[in-house]
Amino acid sequence: MKSRIKKSFIIEFILFSVILAIVVGSLGVMGYKLITGHAPILEASAPRARSVIVDAGHGGEDGGATGVSGVLEKELNLKVAEKTAALFRLCGYDVIMTRESDISLGEDAPKGKRKITDLKKRLEVANANPDAVFLSIHMNKFPQEVCRGFQLWYSPNTDTSRRLADIIETTVKVNLQKDNTRQSKKAGEAIYLLDRIKNTAVLAECGFISNKEECAFLSDNSYQNTLAACLVYSVGDFFKNVG
Repeated sequence: MKSRIKKSFIIEFILFSVILAIVVGSLGVMGYKLITGHAPILEASAPRARSVIVDAGHGGEDGGATGVSGVLEKELNLKVAEKTAALFRLCGYDVIMTRESDISLGEDAPKGKRKITDLKKRLEVANANPDAVFLSIHMNKFPQEVCRGFQLWYSPNTDTSRRLADIIETTVKVNLQKDNTRQSKKAGEAIYLLDRIKNTAVLAECGFISNKEECAFLSDNSYQNTLAACLVYSVGDFFKNVG
């Protein structure tokens, strides 16, 4: 366990260094000043900011899945989403988070309609920002503990969603889960947001919290940082080569 966490930290540092180099390279002198704290804002000459919606799944009374350690999915989703959003901002992106605390977006709706209201409000955020990439963060669970591995679902409504999913899948496999054989899948009606959204959109099941070892990794701060770095690097690659 300790050796794998140590390896994760090394990967995290390397990926963060790459992201740092991208920021400095794309923003020039102002990028360096921004990172080192010598500039409060970007000058008008900086590249046009890209927009990303970071969606932390579940929240509030909807805890999502419960891990073998007792950790709730909603908690891990928010932690990974916060780290991912922070890195996006560091790289100069416009970032919109669907939730920034332990809340449900449908908590004011009548009981029995709160879940669907929550999903509709997340969709409203996407519709209000049609040019933004939509990245939804979740954790997986299965009755058999043997199941593990990062898994991606992509919206069937845009070709770019599949291309983004492929980039993220490759980045995670190369840098974090070399033995992961799971393939990205097209979402169906069961995944409300991806089925209806018009943005470039993917849903990342970051791992199985029903697997003892993977649940421990996903609860680890260093591992979360590395995962966030993979997601941010992938979206940057997508914008550079596709979007």
